[in-house]
Amino acid sequence: MEILGFAALFASVDLGSGVSNSCVIHPAKYVGGVVRNCIQASQQTQTSAHATNKLTAFSNQIGPIRKRAGLFNASVFRRLMARLWMKFLLVVVLSSFLFTGSWGGTKEAHYLSFEERWTLSYLLAAIGEPAEIQEQYKQRLFRQLEHQALQPAQIITVNNFQEFLKAYQGEWPNAQSLQVDLDLLERIGIRQHAEFKGATSALQKQMDAFIEEQNQYLRDKIAPRLQLELGKSDLLNLQSFTNIRQQLQSGISLEAILNPMIEQSSERALEVLNEEFKQVSSLGKELAGTLHGDEVFNAMMVKVLGGYFENMSLPSKKQIASQLLGINLDATPIEKFEIMVMNSGPQFQKLLQIMAREAGVDDDLMAVFRQLESKVRRIPDILVKDIIDPEMAAYGIVSYDPNPIGVGTIAQVHRGILRKSDGQLIPVVIRILKPGIAERIEEDRVVLTVIAPDFDNDPVIVRAELPKLAPLVDDLAENVRAELSLSDTLARQARAGQVYPRVQELTINDVDFKIVIHVTKVYIRDKNSKLMVQEFAEGAKLDKVHGELKETYPDLKKSLVEEISKVWMQELFFNSGFFHSDLHQGNFMVKVDGLSQKIHLSILDFGMAGELTELQRRSFLLLAAGIQIDDPQMMTEALWSLRTDKSTISKDELLRLLTVKVADTHRRGVQISNMGIFSWALKVGLKFPQDVLGVNRGMTILERMLSESGSDLTMPKVGVLVAKDNIWKMKTDLRSTEKVSYIDLIKLWVSSLKKARPLDMPAGMCSSAYR
Repeated sequence: MEILGFAALFASVDLGSGVSNSCVIHPAKYVGGVVRNCIQASQQTQTSAHATNKLTAFSNQIGPIRKRAGLFNASVFRRLMARLWMKFLLVVVLSSFLFTGSWGGTKEAHYLSFEERWTLSYLLAAIGEPAEIQEQYKQRLFRQLEHQALQPAQIITVNNFQEFLKAYQGEWPNAQSLQVDLDLLERIGIRQHAEFKGATSALQKQMDAFIEEQNQYLRDKIAPRLQLELGKSDLLNLQSFTNIRQQLQSGISLEAILNPMIEQSSERALEVLNEEFKQVSSLGKELAGTLHGDEVFNAMMVKVLGGYFENMSLPSKKQIASQLLGINLDATPIEKFEIMVMNSGPQFQKLLQIMAREAGVDDDLMAVFRQLESKVRRIPDILVKDIIDPEMAAYGIVSYDPNPIGVGTIAQVHRGILRKSDGQLIPVVIRILKPGIAERIEEDRVVLTVIAPDFDNDPVIVRAELPKLAPLVDDLAENVRAELSLSDTLARQARAGQVYPRVQELTINDVDFKIVIHVTKVYIRDKNSKLMVQEFAEGAKLDKVHGELKETYPDLKKSLVEEISKVWMQELFFNSGFFHSDLHQGNFMVKVDGLSQKIHLSILDFGMAGELTELQRRSFLLLAAGIQIDDPQMMTEALWSLRTDKSTISKDELLRLLTVKVADTHRRGVQISNMGIFSWALKVGLKFPQDVLGVNRGMTILERMLSESGSDLTMPKVGVLVAKDNIWKMKTDLRSTEKVSYIDLIKLWVSSLKKARPLDMPAGMCSSAYR
């Protein structure tokens, strides 16, 4: 009696290799099977016989288990409950066959009802928990079932079929974990079991036919193969509690009815759950077989996808399983994979964003990855209220919109109205961190630490000379954690307000504009506040503005991205050293005033930003100079001054390796790449501080925006243009390092003429695989 009901029973049944036991606790295998189905389409003609054989074996195994569980004894109510519970699990088993393609798929859409989903979710939540926690989930489930059975049906009137389907599935919290989902459902009150009434007789017939089709689907596809005699009148669903209510009113305890079904141990259920989740380790390999990426990218997919989902925590696995219960059971493989990605941790999601930037990725998979930037799970409204409402009075917030205007992997933003001390009402935006995000960041760090050795030792990845993942894991985690401190973010935004505002002149399609760069003001009330309240920035994302004005100003997007990149580079290397390391389109707003010929550009969200010291800025310049004239001593001095004391290579060894590398590039008639020097440095054992790594992230994002805008500039080229505007300061800074002589400066000048290119700025820390 340690684990709940049929979830454990079905976990104990072996359907054979390649077929999942239950969608409730084995989502990984289903997704892996779906992907296999995509890349093994030629096997579809064999699936019907294959499914029959597995179902026959299943039938032979379920008989003794059914007897042990007491499914069909003399009690009429027990038979009723057994069939009721069987229906839940049949739906789930059905989904597993659909996932593995055992019947070749179907064009129909099948969903769990809201009632079926929450019932199964209690079973899922109990798996693998201590006996005391399992008992708590059992009692919570019993209370909910009894409450539902004793309440009259809720009549829901709908006007069209889509409205019905939405009501049929119900509203699910979709919080950060299954446990929180169930807590929130109980807190707001799980709705009464629903009966649906159509606005028209035609709609009513359509709804009735849909519900009947769901049941018919089970009878035709599952029941015969399981040798179960489920008559039309006996295949009940949770929309009808009439018979349950009658039995409860006669004095029969629901717990007394269900407890005989609770026999399997939690250890066995947990074991099966983990075994099935290991199947997802093949997902990367199978996906790689469908992609058009190169060998290196496909190898990365195998190691990262497979390793991550296999090693994630039990609560995270449950969350994915729960989310799979809420989608169309006939969803496409990519849709199911999307569920897995959207329920992964923030550090892993950012890693996928990096991978998605690689050229040649399959279009469907690229679409899933890119949705991480725009289609991230929002915080449930009730939790938003818990965070914002207690601090409204302190800030003078009069109201706010519960619907977010922006959702990221770390935080969420809402529009609000603030009353100033003089009584004036002004629009503001309210930024809040996602609940539980710190725990997910730590989980990601642990998982990536586990999978890093396998990644680093892959022969294909080793031959590609990619930087090792293992030494980067802590840096990646630290980079993501930087966004968690609102007080630090406020300090960075205040600093940005000192250095970024300016007015630039820019000609776009023969029209002279003034670019007014502005950093939004932040309202500070309490350093321990959970809110970050700042003024509302008028305007829209650049793509939207460009779409509206592209007929008048076709070069608007390209010109603005180039100007932003120059301002970023100027401030970083020749002014304060400050930089925004996440300056993508979601973090600045654009407003074009054609009459005054002004373009207002408001920079937002300094959760990820930094500032180089004067020594670091000059070291970057020294590195660029060393690369330009192929001087290993100069490059060594620059890299050594940028490294941290956690580096595992000596200065002498670094110089020796750089000397060999320079000689090798000369022999091959090439030059050391600015883009690859830091990748190489990481590989040989150098470690760099967060601000140095943050420069890489910032450059990479701007590099991508330049490319997408149609500009022929790259960040190294932008560095050249900015350096030319600061030629005397650059020479002074280089001389101040005491590593560059006047002769070296002459060499730089001659090299620039000889190679027909001025001094390049180092454009990135890592190879393209990590950009």
